[in-house]
Amino acid sequence: MGNVPGEPSRLDFAVLSAKMTGVALASYVPLNAAKILALRVAGARVGRGCGLHHGLVARAPSGISIGSDCWIAEDVSLDGRGGLEIGDHVSIGEGAVVAAGAVVPKDVPPWTLVGGVPAKVLGRRPPGMRYELHARRFKAWWW
Repeated sequence: MGNVPGEPSRLDFAVLSAKMTGVALASYVPLNAAKILALRVAGARVGRGCGLHHGLVARAPSGISIGSDCWIAEDVSLDGRGGLEIGDHVSIGEGAVVAAGAVVPKDVPPWTLVGGVPAKVLGRRPPGMRYELHARRFKAWWW
């Protein structure tokens, strides 16, 4: 890592890890400004007047663009690996998943999976769905 031209260095990896950790931690802080700041530091474009609720999971935030006056509910996953654009005045319902590369021009109902350009409903999720990983290697803390 870091010895081949064009390959990320250890410092690049450490900076990326710090940004992603900041987004993950900020998603559970009860301050909207903290969530928005963490996303912006990680490279996401977030418009004015957005409301981000707790439990937001952002994959590849540098590929995420959220318009102004958007509302994103609890436990929403946004995947920016293929680019993700959320238009102005859009609400994303609780537990919704927005696929990579999607362009979201209108509201997304709770507990649905949407994707495509423009985003269309691809499936439904069971309400109240929770995931648990019991493997020690996935824990972010040492104790």
